[in-house]
Parts: sequence; C-alpha cells; structure tokens
Amino acid sequence: MINIIDHELKPSETIILTGCPGSGKTTVATHRAKILTETNSNSKFRYFIYPVLLKQYLTNVLKKEKIPESRVTSIMAWYYGNYRKFLLKDNRVNENEVVRHFSGTGMTYDNIIVDEAQDIWPEVLRNFPLISKRITFICDHAQEIMGNFSSKNGNIRDLLKTDIERAGYSVLVRHLATNFRNPESVYRFAKEFVRDMPTSDIERFNKAGGEPPLMIVMKDPNRFQQILINQVRNNSGINIGILCTYASDVRKVSSILKRDGIEHTPYYNGIPDEEKKSSLENIKNVVVTTFKSSKGLEFQLVIMPFVENYKGDAETRREYYVGCTRAEERLILLATGKPAEIINTIPRGTYVLKEI
Repeated sequence: MINIIDHELKPSETIILTGCPGSGKTTVATHRAKILTETNSNSKFRYFIYPVLLKQYLTNVLKKEKIPESRVTSIMAWYYGNYRKFLLKDNRVNENEVVRHFSGTGMTYDNIIVDEAQDIWPEVLRNFPLISKRITFICDHAQEIMGNFSSKNGNIRDLLKTDIERAGYSVLVRHLATNFRNPESVYRFAKEFVRDMPTSDIERFNKAGGEPPLMIVMKDPNRFQQILINQVRNNSGINIGILCTYASDVRKVSSILKRDGIEHTPYYNGIPDEEKKSSLENIKNVVVTTFKSSKGLEFQLVIMPFVENYKGDAETRREYYVGCTRAEERLILLATGKPAEIINTIPRGTYVLKEI
C-alpha cells in the first residue's frame, strides 16, 4: 500500500488500483491527495467521486490535512460547473459531447484521482486523458451497482486498461488483497450474494472470524418498528448505518426514528435541497441511506431492514453485497413475514436466524 501511495506518476501514466471492500483503496487515494498538496501546493489536481455522502465524508477528512475543499468534487457537479451542461441526458452520456468539452476548453490537470470509478460512465473515464497528464483510477468490479459496466464483457479493470492504453498512456495495475474492514464471517456472508460474479481476490482478513450476521424474522409485522428502535438504542454511541434499497424505505425508517426522538442523518438521491443541506452539514452517528449512497462508507453496525422484499436479480445482489460490506463489526438483517427468497439463496451456516 505504501508503495502505491508514494509512486510518482510520470506524464501519460495511469494507475488502476483494485481491491475488495475495506482493502484501503480510498485510504490510498486520500494519502495520494495529501502528498500532491504537500509536494507542490500549486499542482493542479482534482479528486473525483460519485457518491455524494462519501464526498462529504472525504471533504471533512481532507480538510484536516489542509487540502482545499474545492479539490474534492463529485463528477456531476464538476462537469456542470465547468461546461454549464448536465452530464446525463435521458439517463445517458453523450460521449461526443464529453470529448468536445474536454478537448475544447484547454483545461488540464497535473493529476486526477477517480475514486469508485466503477460508478462513473466509461464514456467519461476513457476520455480523462484529454484533461489530465496523470490519472489514478480506484475501482472494484463487484461493487458496480450503477449499471455502467454490467452490460460490458469483462471487468472494469481490463476494459479501462484497454481504453486508456488506446489513448497512448502507460498503465500500472495494482491490487490490494487484505480486507481490513469486515469480520471474515460478515464478508463470507456478503460474498454469497455475488458468488457467480467476479470479485476481488482476498489473501488475508485483518479481522479473522467475527460474529456472524444476525437475521431477525418477525412473524408479526407490527413488531418491526419496536425491534428497529431497540437495535438502534441498544447500540447508542457507535456509528450505525441503516441501509435500504429504495428512497421510500429511507423515508419510512427516518420517520420511525424521528417519532422516537432518535437523532439521525437521512440521505437518498433526490432528497429535497433544504433537507440535503442540513443532512450533509451535520452528519450524525446514525445514518439512514440507500445501498447506492452508502458506497465507500463504513459503520460499526449495519442494519438492513425490509429483507422480505429481497429479489435475486443481479442489481439487487450487488446492492446487498455493497450493503453488507459496509459493516466494520456487526451486521443485522430485519425481515417481516417469511423472507423466502433470501433464506433459500444464502446458505444457513453463514448467518444466525432468529425468529420472533
């Protein structure tokens, strides 16, 4: 990891860094950003990120390292700010327009860092050589839940390497193979969701063993609210992520916590601007968000409610993989009725089932 952090890229050189969840990919990115700032304060670089919540967390971290907030930006906000055009039109990227904008402004950077690159459109990624002399891409194919690469043959590492080499850049591929975040038991459970998909190799777990995930199944749906509240209150003082599939579920959980007087931060794509501003400015210990918005984050306890709605399609399975791998210590899944789909999918020996 230290060698990757310290590696000084030459002009027209790129690093593609891959690794499993919790392997330190974002740690490498933030330390590279710090070095770029310390060695040359006049260096032009940008740290691009897609998930807004992760961007806010990173901004707070990098502020402590005296890295200007302006250098950490979401790709969507940066694109609109520079070109006064939205990157997406009808939920698609116009590559010809991207090339025209990147080529026509004369804007170039000495370095750019692209975190969670699997969530950014390939039409954008492969044209970054037009605006930067040196590029660091950080990605994990198994965490690709935005659908940008799911229809392509191969994984993001190989596809990106081919595209960047076509642009005349040399590419160094590096891989981080130690999982520092998840207890081994939690990761083994998470991997069952994507067992037929390519995942990053892991050579070692920093947290061997660990408490297996707990699935609480409530026969009476009316017990859900109290069980959820009890789990949050019984774990006060630690960081808790309550992760959901849909924005409507985030609002539902937020309403339950609010009625019980539990301080928390709700966030989802499309949250009203005033609520978004309030959430991002004062992030609480309890965060309620979607799987997609939780990318790159980690919590001591992850609670995943509404498991009875689990569907075994590829997108949902990747989302559950991402959600489970946010857990630093424990993972609890909550379901009402009979969550047959998930129980029939995941081997019983990988979790503890508690029916109440």
